[in-house]
Amino acid sequence: VQTCALPIWASFTVGTLVPGAPLYLCEGVGTAWACWQATGNAAVVCFGWGNVARVAADLRQRDASARLVLVPDAGKDTDAAKIARELGCCVAYMPPDEPNNFDANDLAQRDGADVLAKVPLHVLLER
Repeated sequence: VQTCALPIWASFTVGTLVPGAPLYLCEGVGTAWACWQATGNAAVVCFGWGNVARVAADLRQRDASARLVLVPDAGKDTDAAKIARELGCCVAYMPPDEPNNFDANDLAQRDGADVLAKVPLHVLLER
């Protein structure tokens, strides 16, 4: 496992950053670890949903072509869509009808990493 710390807000990256590859932005460590295990792509731990927009904005400023993917917990879909539109990110929504705070780690634990890897990425148009 390779990890690196990014000097942006409160964040930590699991995996190796690869130019042009998706970069998953997650609220917590468990979600980031699950995304990295399922996809092999790096995932950033933002240490709370309140930091996701700031971390995404900083990453977007550093690399305008970065393939940022927001991975919100269930119940945070509207906020994720707003951030995605503002910053040109994709969103990996949790399946419908899951309880609030159900996240990618919960999905991987329940259904397997292969199911998490197949969660569709929704592209939202910038404003």
